[in-house]
Amino acid sequence: MIKTKNISDSTFGKETHQSWWKALQKYLVSIIYYFGIPILKKNPTDFIFIVHTRYDEDYDNVFPFYKPLRIFLSPEKYRKFLEKQPPLLVDKFKTVEGFNGLMITTLVPPTKLIAERSVVRNEINRILKFIQRCCIPNHDQIVLSLGAWWPMATKKGMLFNKLITEAKLNYRVTTGHSVTVFSIVKMSEWLIKKSPVKSKMINVAILGCGNIGQTVAKLLMKHNVNFTFIDINEKKLKQLKKEYESIYPKKKMRFEIFSGETIKGVLSQCIFGVCATSNVKSIINKKDIPKNFIFIDDSRPEAIPRFLLKDDRYTIEGGLLRVKGARSSFNIGFGNDDNLLGCLAEGLLLAWDSTEDKVLKETIGSVDDNNLQQIEQFCNRHQLRFGDFKMGSIKIDEQIIENALYKRNQTIKNTVKKHS
Repeated sequence: MIKTKNISDSTFGKETHQSWWKALQKYLVSIIYYFGIPILKKNPTDFIFIVHTRYDEDYDNVFPFYKPLRIFLSPEKYRKFLEKQPPLLVDKFKTVEGFNGLMITTLVPPTKLIAERSVVRNEINRILKFIQRCCIPNHDQIVLSLGAWWPMATKKGMLFNKLITEAKLNYRVTTGHSVTVFSIVKMSEWLIKKSPVKSKMINVAILGCGNIGQTVAKLLMKHNVNFTFIDINEKKLKQLKKEYESIYPKKKMRFEIFSGETIKGVLSQCIFGVCATSNVKSIINKKDIPKNFIFIDDSRPEAIPRFLLKDDRYTIEGGLLRVKGARSSFNIGFGNDDNLLGCLAEGLLLAWDSTEDKVLKETIGSVDDNNLQQIEQFCNRHQLRFGDFKMGSIKIDEQIIENALYKRNQTIKNTVKKHS
């Protein structure tokens, strides 16, 4: 069983704030490593979680000592100045079993990573330069796990792998999508099992039909539930419709183009939903989410708004893996406990497995079914399970979720009767 101790304070994150002095310390340490000034020892490292800035306010958390520059620089020039800063070491974690992890962020926002391929290559090379000067392998290879928009910006990790090969470095890269899918599927299966109606009466919304959304749906098909697939890309949705109607001719499926004007009506026919989109802000208004609806939201930044318990709507943080005793001091938006983001957890699991059976594979490109089975066996062996029901930092009791399922089913049942 993994147990960890915190060795740094909370730093970079939407809900996280740090002192001026702590921020400066981390910045100076990062500068020293990046420019190869030989006054600090390298960190023995097993896995590294690589992220990026999400919002403008993140800059003020990371660089509070630079805030006075806002007086002299326009917002655009201020942002460009900060984007030129080197990668930043924002967190460290150490397990008693001997696994050491780091969290590193680049200061380029997701929109720029997606829009400019040359920026992506440059940032990858800067990150690799930083890791070479900051880290040495603790066991075998260092696992680099890609968070947020990094998988999408690097063609599901393939560009990262290519540049590592070109630089002749001995690192493993994973998108973290396998553990993320494992977690979402297991949580969805729990919801299906606890639903008060037969599975053939359950309609699951899949919002975002990319790699994760499609894989989750395929794995849930065996439970005889129905699906409503929602995506903003009409071409992708048509291709998916053609493919799925051929593979699953007897399955009840709907395919809906995402629209803010129609989403309320689409969701009103579903019991719960899985969101696996890539976006820079919330894409659904609170008022458009039905009462007692449960959304498993894996998007980062968050696409689905968070609620209070009194609102009787539940947006669950998706893709978490509960590793008893493990705790990051880095608050991404759901507090600091033993729930780890799937992409972070996958780096840990790959490093852990490398000292045991060596059967887990990196996730590059699509999620592999056989690797998912190996991950499930690994998690069962080490008593790891899908994360708690958390909405932000609020932990939701399982009974509340069960009650929501019952009420949601009743609402749909009554609506069907009314229109029959």
